[in-house]
Amino acid sequence: DDDIDLAELQEVVEVVTTAKLITKVVTGASATITVAAPTLTTVATLTLTTALSATKRRKGVDEAYTRELKVELNKNIDWDEVIDQVKRKEKEDNAVMRYQALKRKP
Repeated sequence: DDDIDLAELQEVVEVVTTAKLITKVVTGASATITVAAPTLTTVATLTLTTALSATKRRKGVDEAYTRELKVELNKNIDWDEVIDQVKRKEKEDNAVMRYQALKRKP
């Protein structure tokens, strides 16, 4: 995953560097053209197209994972069982706290 990100980052850096070089060449060339022929104006439009990024490719995986989570969250939950579990946890916490308090006493 990191290798893919590094490769994509390097590709983006190369594209941006190339675009900057093209922009410099075009602005230099257009300055020369406008000096030679004031009636001519050149407008350079750069169109950069990139491959589908990793985040776009992972989007389908993320959507499937969120659907699974929604199904799991929307299950019928036995709330009596949940309440019993919480009560057991509270009792365990109280027992641990009492034990730690006993350990501190000389």
